[in-house]
Amino acid sequence: MSKEQAKSLFIAGENITSISTVLGISRATVYAYKKRDLEAGVDWDELKFIKATDKADAITNEQEFVATLINQFEKALEGLDEVEPQKRVEMLSKYVGTYYKLKQQKDNVKVNQADIVKETIQTLSQLALNHKANEVIQFLADHAETIVSEVLKNK
Repeated sequence: MSKEQAKSLFIAGENITSISTVLGISRATVYAYKKRDLEAGVDWDELKFIKATDKADAITNEQEFVATLINQFEKALEGLDEVEPQKRVEMLSKYVGTYYKLKQQKDNVKVNQADIVKETIQTLSQLALNHKANEVIQFLADHAETIVSEVLKNK
């Protein structure tokens, strides 16, 4: 059970030292668990990334980020008339480059696929609950991260 606990703590954002302390195991053991899972196709780092990009958090962070970006862009534009033409082109190119990098990250296929898989698992869980299929609910709860990882691995 320690391996599943270690994985859950890691995905939740705990570092290896904290995990080893909490579970009373060595750091090497945590790394070994992580490596074995990776060899089996379960990437803890990817699962941690997907959890960190949870849809609700991502929407809030994106709104805050866009507001900050617009504010900074407007400030930069205020002084743009005073800048020589070559420098002006460089500044605008930098903003455009940043925009496309951010858009590419937002459109990250793995994150979008992970959201779909999570919603599917939640729907299955609700259907199982409606049909009093407790074994199905328990299975989905115990293996949700592995299911997400397996689906993404096959894409």
